[in-house]
Amino acid sequence: MTNVTPLRPDAPTGEPHVSEVCVDVLRDLLQRAEAGEVTGVGLAALHCNGDASYHVAGHIGGFSMLGALDMVRAELVEINKVDE
Repeated sequence: MTNVTPLRPDAPTGEPHVSEVCVDVLRDLLQRAEAGEVTGVGLAALHCNGDASYHVAGHIGGFSMLGALDMVRAELVEINKVDE
């Protein structure tokens, strides 16, 4: 095994751990879906081993979903920029 120093302190470690912020957002969305307020989702998930997955479910038509996903992409790009 080699020692690798991640550029980001919150980089995936491979060990499962609970992200309370993640759980809170998912709980909020679940409650809204159960109330009929959220009728579709398109999301990306980062797993503890560094793998990513995506999921699409429910009513996802319309350009507003594309706009929301573009905002998520833009935020992820900013977060992942490395200071030069």
